[in-house]
Amino acid sequence: MNQQRLSIPEAIQHACQRHQSGELEAAEQIYRDILKADPHNADALHLLGVLVQQKGDPAQALGWIRQAIAVMPNQPAFHINLGEVFRAMGEPQEAIPCYEAALKLDDNMAQAHFNMAHALQQLNQAEQAITSFHQALALDPTLLGAWNDLGNLHKRRGSLKEAITCYQKVLEQHPDHLETLYNLANTLSAAGELDEAARLFTRAIALKPGFFQAQCNLGHTLREMGRLDEAAEGLEQALTTRPDDPRILNNLGNARLALGELDQAVTCYNKALTLGRDFNMMKNLISAMLYHPGTRNDTLFETCRSQMRACQPTMQMATLSPPKGPIHGRMRIGYLSSDFRGHPVADNILPLLQHHDPQQVEIFAYVETAQSDAVTKELRRHVHHWRPTDGLSDEQAAEMIRQDGIHVMVYLAGLFDTNRLMIASHRPAPVQVSFHNGCTTAMDQMDFWISDALLHPPQATQERFSETLCRLPVFYTFPPPKETPDVGPLPVDNNGFITFISLNNPAKITAPTVHLWSEILTALPDARLILKYRNHLENESLRQRLFNQFSERDIHPERLEMISARDRHQHHLSLYNRADIALDPFPFTGATTTFQALWMGVPVISLLGDRFISRMAGDILFHAGLAELLADTPERYAENAAALAGNTTRLRTLRAGLRDQLKASPLLDGATYARHMEQAYRMMWNHQSG
Repeated sequence: MNQQRLSIPEAIQHACQRHQSGELEAAEQIYRDILKADPHNADALHLLGVLVQQKGDPAQALGWIRQAIAVMPNQPAFHINLGEVFRAMGEPQEAIPCYEAALKLDDNMAQAHFNMAHALQQLNQAEQAITSFHQALALDPTLLGAWNDLGNLHKRRGSLKEAITCYQKVLEQHPDHLETLYNLANTLSAAGELDEAARLFTRAIALKPGFFQAQCNLGHTLREMGRLDEAAEGLEQALTTRPDDPRILNNLGNARLALGELDQAVTCYNKALTLGRDFNMMKNLISAMLYHPGTRNDTLFETCRSQMRACQPTMQMATLSPPKGPIHGRMRIGYLSSDFRGHPVADNILPLLQHHDPQQVEIFAYVETAQSDAVTKELRRHVHHWRPTDGLSDEQAAEMIRQDGIHVMVYLAGLFDTNRLMIASHRPAPVQVSFHNGCTTAMDQMDFWISDALLHPPQATQERFSETLCRLPVFYTFPPPKETPDVGPLPVDNNGFITFISLNNPAKITAPTVHLWSEILTALPDARLILKYRNHLENESLRQRLFNQFSERDIHPERLEMISARDRHQHHLSLYNRADIALDPFPFTGATTTFQALWMGVPVISLLGDRFISRMAGDILFHAGLAELLADTPERYAENAAALAGNTTRLRTLRAGLRDQLKASPLLDGATYARHMEQAYRMMWNHQSG
């Protein structure tokens, strides 16, 4: 085309057409030709700036757009795009005055509010960003990107209900908007609305066959729903098209673990880690090893150490001066967790937070929790500072902790759930502590591991770890349960036979556990065993695995009752009124399930293993005053079960008195527990400063 035949407005129009069609080189040449003829043409200056920004040269873009504004300062779009260049350069604080200038010229510009919201997000000013999103949407409710991005912001802040509303606004206008379908499905899954989440993931996959992120998350959602066979089947199908995708392998490992197929789970995790290493995959491998009865202490430690070192980022670690001298004022204690909600870890931490002495400690909660509930609100009441970490990188979260001046940073259950243990690798606090973790973190930056003398016996501990142990007088504490069923009469008195029960995760019911339980049932030929965990026993492969394992040891299926239900907490606990004795699995023993059984008047038989995870139930029993229910060998475990089953007088006494016995035990003495913990924190500080 001969540019000389076109007027400048015509040339600009032609350049814009080329620009919009992606012909950037051709468009750029036309803009430059126009500027040769008219160096002060504001439109050409502006559009050339936009184009070179698209090409990845923000510094040059800044110059062109500033020239355009100098020529024509009253064009709001010029100011908006100047702001976008600053944002692209990582300078959102410089972008905000640009959007403000645009809005002074035209306060009805939805796009300026929309872009302002993104700049405010980059500055971690979430409340102001939400306001800007709403201002944009008030001006233009059809701005789908604003609804979607506002939903994302609400989700990161844990405001799931608000996020769902935003995504639904997009789908009202565009039902097949793939990104929003996917975001809504993820949010519904996090909110526990699993059926609808699964439906939307399935719809997204139908719109985009091979959408492997949706396939992975559908597998996760089906697993959470207890539809383990479907989850595994779908992920196996996804692997046929992406056989080397570590995320699919990782999720398949999770499904296999939930089905109790421990060897297959370990195989999946190991393969995933050879293809793409990250912390989530590593922690899943460690979890599977904790369940596996063949895991040795040396192997566990070496795996933790090698995997942790491989997962830690290569970086210049931030250096903090070591603690110097005692703290005379309040200690600043940080707790980081993804479980500040209805969760066993929250149950254990609540009495501590409730009873911390505000004259001694200032509490900061660093919260990686997408789903908030009544427990979240209760926990929040007992901390001085509530710091969401959703959406922050590990480096950003570490910097937040560092800026808060935390003295002792406590990482709760770091190798489980979606906890952010890698934040500790940035050493944001002088003293760092692992608490309610299943094994060592094997991190050089983790100073202490909280335990007690039964979990890690002095001079007799066989488990290996990198931290210094801090032994409390009692490790566990529980809040007094609310609205629980009354303890019923002893079932054997009505049935004429003993009923055993285990409401533990079936992944804990390992082959050695089945073997020992079968010996007990063989010795008591009239006894029955009830098994339940959520609705997982609906899965045919899981049920069949358990039936087969018991049948191989001559235990007829009629003696096993497998219950499947996603029921309310009270109904779940009421199952204990059908049982006389609870059997604890191994090597991964029960903790919350042990306490709940005792609260319902049901004694628990437990085997003490050689590491923390194998002694949790025993620790609770010991401090509840029930040391006679502990066994140090499988033979003794079977003897304890048989002896208790044959002593109905003792069973009646326990059933009538266990709840009061727990109330009088150190397990429910939150005030004393908090004093011990505060003393421990000062000891840790002084130990490090010494």
